[in-house]
Amino acid sequence: MFLLILLLSGVSPHSNSPLSKCLQSISLRFSAKSETFWVSHNQSDLFDSNFLKILTSQGHPISISSDFNPDLGHNFWTQTDNYLIESSNDLELESTLQNLKYLHSWNPKSKFIIGVNNSTETNLSKMIEILWYEGIYNFILAISSFDNSKITNLYSWYPYKCQNGLNFDQFRLFDTCQNGVLVNGANLFPVKIPQTLRFCKLVVGAVVWPPYVMTPTTRVANTDRYIVTQGLEVRLIETICQKLKMNVSYTISEKPLNWGHLSENGTGTGLMALLRQKKIDVAIASLTPTYERLKFFENSQSYYFESFRWCVPHAHTQPSWRKVLDAVSTNLWATFLGSFIAFSCLVWSLSQRRPETHYRRLTNCFQALYGIALSISVRPHPKSHYLRWITCFWLIFCFNFGILYNTRLVSVLTKPTYETQTKTIEQVIQNRLGLLLPSSFFSHFDKNLSLSDEILNMSSECHDMRDCLNRVAYDRDSAICLSSTYIYYVKKSYISDNKPLIFCFSNNIATYPVVLLMKKGFPLKSRLNEIISRLVEGGFVDFWARQVYTHKWKSEMSKLNSTSDSYVNMERLKSAFVCLLTGLVTSFVVLICELVHFVFNFLKNKQIFIV
Repeated sequence: MFLLILLLSGVSPHSNSPLSKCLQSISLRFSAKSETFWVSHNQSDLFDSNFLKILTSQGHPISISSDFNPDLGHNFWTQTDNYLIESSNDLELESTLQNLKYLHSWNPKSKFIIGVNNSTETNLSKMIEILWYEGIYNFILAISSFDNSKITNLYSWYPYKCQNGLNFDQFRLFDTCQNGVLVNGANLFPVKIPQTLRFCKLVVGAVVWPPYVMTPTTRVANTDRYIVTQGLEVRLIETICQKLKMNVSYTISEKPLNWGHLSENGTGTGLMALLRQKKIDVAIASLTPTYERLKFFENSQSYYFESFRWCVPHAHTQPSWRKVLDAVSTNLWATFLGSFIAFSCLVWSLSQRRPETHYRRLTNCFQALYGIALSISVRPHPKSHYLRWITCFWLIFCFNFGILYNTRLVSVLTKPTYETQTKTIEQVIQNRLGLLLPSSFFSHFDKNLSLSDEILNMSSECHDMRDCLNRVAYDRDSAICLSSTYIYYVKKSYISDNKPLIFCFSNNIATYPVVLLMKKGFPLKSRLNEIISRLVEGGFVDFWARQVYTHKWKSEMSKLNSTSDSYVNMERLKSAFVCLLTGLVTSFVVLICELVHFVFNFLKNKQIFIV
């Protein structure tokens, strides 16, 4: 239980007044021992020394302030359990709360008792609205009766009577106090948040950011509200509202990626401004609890973990003719060439001292051993045993090299190979690629050492994700920092001719928890955390994430399956056919040249007489 006591009086009452005695009695009755009190008054004797002595004797630490100043804040680090505040009207009450809530000891969940002399409905409804705006709902309005000055009426207000929305005029009488005694002995601080919030509405602000929040299906006529049915966080919100029996309403900015920024003084833009001004209850779209956000907002427990990665243009595929040469490494080609020359020279050298006629010429040795390498039968065979043994060793070597080459060639032809890929941020800077960051990422990296100041200064804000990804994939002049889940969601959308257009680094820049941001003092925070905890433990969040990916990829995978990369098609064999055709053309040209040469020599050496 919590207690805030707000004493609102146009005329300063005396310490022995019925209102003073009633407030003192309520303070002592509904506060546990050792609970702290904050007393703020307008130099009146409403809280006299005897009352403060009684609180102290009960073991209650007390802080007294009649005037706020910046030097008081450092003295109060423990959250206050009860507040005793004297204000003359709703404007003074608002001013007092504004001063209190920036102290370290501020606790809007405390108990509130409000003494009011100005009992007009307009004044009371404005006070209730101010309290609700600051997240204060556990309060009592203590009003002196017009009929009998010795009687004090105690009123309260229930926040979630939602048949007609929030109505600050519907406060109800709890009890009456006479000479410091409660007539009915009612519990002035019951549980005001019901288990089910039927007919109540949860207003959610969102930014379209797949797979957390998908594009809205329709817009509610004549409003700024949308109907959203798909997305990881949308499923989470829908489940929470089903559990609480609430209705949900989504507010989505028409401006893309409009997370907005939050300054140190609390002013914000975009989604942050809506939440700061309490126009929405909850904000979603892969939000992280930064220092500024924790200062001005409530956050749920983490239900998902996200990370950042750099994505760059994917390297171009190698030309098809390169695949034939790149089937084995350059070192293996060099080894084969060296072995070929060494074996040919050895056979030629040994043939000089043996009864060999064909292999005494070096060109014949090269031709014979090259034919063996191509698995072509060679004639004539070596005559000596030494040359036959050497030829057998060369044959075994070529057999193994051929198996290696054929295996590697099939492997290269069945999968694409690429030029040198950019894989580090240093290479990105060397290649003079532009650095793009979504707007919400800057607030995270400002407090994170994962990115240097130089990189942050070089980065520019991405205002439209489609345009930014097109710059990376098609213009190839930029690198972009994205969350891993977003990459996983859109990566198959950027494929051309079965070749990826975007390459993302394997190493993460940073990892952060994803939370729901709620307005300050949101009374349903504990309820939401309890439901989120159960959903996370049950594995529902991960299950929803897989469903979102499956729904996204179903159509794209069917397209990819029609032109699969897992077999060798005619396009992939183009380079092999080009090499074969080149060899056939060369052989044909050589054959023609040899025939011309033979005919020319034949005609030159033989006389032909024409009669």
